[in-house]
Amino acid sequence: MSSSKPAVRYQDIRRNIAKIRDYLLLGGGLERVLREQGVAYDAIRMCFLEISEAAIKLGALAELHEPAIPWTAIRGFGNHLRHTYDEIDLTAIERATADLARLDAACGRALALLEREESPKP
Repeated sequence: MSSSKPAVRYQDIRRNIAKIRDYLLLGGGLERVLREQGVAYDAIRMCFLEISEAAIKLGALAELHEPAIPWTAIRGFGNHLRHTYDEIDLTAIERATADLARLDAACGRALALLEREESPKP
């Protein structure tokens, strides 16, 4: 089932990406955040959970808008964070962080597409 508010879901993803970037900056960079696993690490994990949940709520619409993005993996990452929190692979967070720019750009394109579809036709 797809979200009845896809624009909101894409905005949620983009907002969480921006927050992850801020937490990485404030936390002294990815290497330090992963090594120390403090507040910034916890905040980043929460942002990834929200990104995953927004992707779940987008449903198949996400694949239609941006088929090159690994939406299944994004949805599954939330499960991984929730259920294997005690054995989380730090390289999984590192890989997910490395893909944020691509995901952010994809959500921007999807939002632009939705805006064009919703704007009144002359």
